Amino acid sequence: MPDVSQDLLSDLNPSQREAVTHPGGPLLVVAGAGTGKTKVITRRIAWQVGQGVFPASILAITFTNKAAGEMAQRVNALVPGRGVWLSTFHSMGARVLRIHADRLGYAPEFTIYDQGDRYSLLKQVLKDLELDPAQFTPSMMGERISRAKDSLIGPEAFSEESAGDPVSDAAAKTYRLYQKRLLAQNAMDFDDLLMNLHLLWTEHPDVLTAYRERFTQVLVDEYQDTNRVQYQLVLLLAGQHRNLCATGDPDQSIYTWRGADLRNILDFQKDFPEAKVVRLEQNYRSTKTILAAASAMIRRNKLRIERGLWTENDPGERISVWTCADERDEADRIAAQTERLHSAGIAWSGMAVLYRQNALSRSLEQAMLRLRIPHQVVGATAFYDRKEIKDALAYAVLAVNPKADVALQRVVNVPPRGIGKTTLTHLVSEANRSGEPMVSVFARANGIPGLAKRSAEAAQILARLLGDLQALAGESKSVSSTLRKILEATGYLKYLGGLEPSEARERSANVLELVSAAAEYDTDHPEDGSLLGFLESVALLSDADTHEEDQDTVSLMTLHAAKGLEFPHVFLAGLEDGLLPHAMSKSGDEDLEEERRLFYVGLTRAMKHVVITWAQGRVTYGQYQVGRPSPFLDELPGEALDGYPPKPQDLPAPSYGILPRRGSWGKPNRDEEAVFEAPPKDFDDEMPAVGTGLLADDRVRHPTFGEGRVEAISGSGRDARVRVRFKAAGVKTLILGYANLEKVAE
Repeated sequence: MPDVSQDLLSDLNPSQREAVTHPGGPLLVVAGAGTGKTKVITRRIAWQVGQGVFPASILAITFTNKAAGEMAQRVNALVPGRGVWLSTFHSMGARVLRIHADRLGYAPEFTIYDQGDRYSLLKQVLKDLELDPAQFTPSMMGERISRAKDSLIGPEAFSEESAGDPVSDAAAKTYRLYQKRLLAQNAMDFDDLLMNLHLLWTEHPDVLTAYRERFTQVLVDEYQDTNRVQYQLVLLLAGQHRNLCATGDPDQSIYTWRGADLRNILDFQKDFPEAKVVRLEQNYRSTKTILAAASAMIRRNKLRIERGLWTENDPGERISVWTCADERDEADRIAAQTERLHSAGIAWSGMAVLYRQNALSRSLEQAMLRLRIPHQVVGATAFYDRKEIKDALAYAVLAVNPKADVALQRVVNVPPRGIGKTTLTHLVSEANRSGEPMVSVFARANGIPGLAKRSAEAAQILARLLGDLQALAGESKSVSSTLRKILEATGYLKYLGGLEPSEARERSANVLELVSAAAEYDTDHPEDGSLLGFLESVALLSDADTHEEDQDTVSLMTLHAAKGLEFPHVFLAGLEDGLLPHAMSKSGDEDLEEERRLFYVGLTRAMKHVVITWAQGRVTYGQYQVGRPSPFLDELPGEALDGYPPKPQDLPAPSYGILPRRGSWGKPNRDEEAVFEAPPKDFDDEMPAVGTGLLADDRVRHPTFGEGRVEAISGSGRDARVRVRFKAAGVKTLILGYANLEKVAE
């Protein structure tokens, strides 16, 4: 065992030291933003090893692969070797289930279906159940199934608990068939990795006992973000020996919408009455001004553990609040400021623009492009979501799991093989009737009545190709080499080369980058690497894992994706009532408290300076919406702000011709807010609508509002304003360049 000296504790403050050296038993570390939580976790692991705890008996769980990787690097620097198991919940589930898959009727090579795969399978299930896809969408059914799995409710129990309404009955039928198809395809979705792990441990006590005996020390990071199944897994594993260290911050609980239960951390002492509670309150990240503002605002929440954050850092600058005319003005000002900061010596990577919802990224990205500012949009159409990458990965999946029908249907005719839509429908129907994997049906296609000979032969050729891919997967331990051989054997690289030149170059380069990613995996896994392991690592990626910290770029991301990160300069865009807090969050106090926590997370990402922006108007779904400042701005101490509330003379030029009504911009109370309205005469009906292609009384269709009829038009080209009376949505005023209106023939 390494000699753990006092050097391990020398740079820790008293609270950190207390948490690191806790002798045993349950420990709750309430770690405020920027208080050195990761340092405490890694030092505690090293301390335990130094006290004689065998490294392989320590399990540390966090929520993202990036966080787990960072933790692993720090632990390895303190305690060299590979004994400590550091993992996300889902990675732990996949790892354990690979070993014991047969106990649940799966083969160890099961495939992990991502969101896209789940959508495809649900779409097929809904079709086979003859459910109206307009009324019962794959996303709606998928959401209900996901919530059921998070609550440990299986298909049968879900059916028994259904309310009897049409949607619940449809969801119950969908859930049953969906799970049946997953098992038949030797596949699990993301939620199954946890629900099936719980099933394994509860139905096979010998397996649970083995893991309890192995892991005598369990550490769980971000405990406030655990959902019901994760909470139950922790209790199963650590409830007996009770050496559980849970770290987290109730003020940063922002995932209720995906099942996280804040009560798990708030009630920790009820589950473990003998628990030691340590509060980390010294912030090392932010200035005094930022910390004081964030703390004053979050204290309005009731669901929290009271403590006082403080810092020895400098006071720093006041928080800047910019009132912008519209989303274009907002984006241009943010982009220009990043350019000024960079000219002053700030690295691009030292700046981040955060927002409540992804829709706000479009104008921001366009402004960055106009000024040629290097940037990355975290969580946008990610590398692994591109068509050519998903195609290539589908072939790799089939090489290890030929039963993966979703993957087979994706590439059945890529490259073209002469298996048309009618033929594929026939083959899918036969597979559903016989209960066989599609690859088996393809292999005997010549004997299936109703199939043309040429189509049947094409299906059999593809079945033989999949058999060849399985052989390739077993030939070499080098994943990159295997992947390249698969791409060549399938003809996929040649197929990409035959596309239009510029598209061929881009798509081929992306696929070769995938091979490079496999080579990196080979380097990181010299002994235990495999094609199955590589596919698993890709499937378990999250939005937060797509943030490239080593790139010198400005980061654009949602507030949810920013959790756990820090930047010297942070811009919080779109601080308007209805965006943050979100319009859907006003149904109850708990929803509003989560929105406030989200704002708190955004503020506390900043080390030196925060700029908050809000727009007097913003085009949303093609419709101009008048904006009002977020009520959260009123909750920040006035002495911490610069530019809020704005004075009337400081308001920017009106946006899209819509003017603010005269109002008081003194510090508003909740009964007196600035109100905006359009000028009395919105339209000059005598003014010709030049270059719009529309006339008054034309019928049009909008992607959100449906069909309607044009009442009036003003302006010209893309900036023209169109007033439309929709059948269902009523009268809307739209900006033509954003509205995506389609003219409908009479």
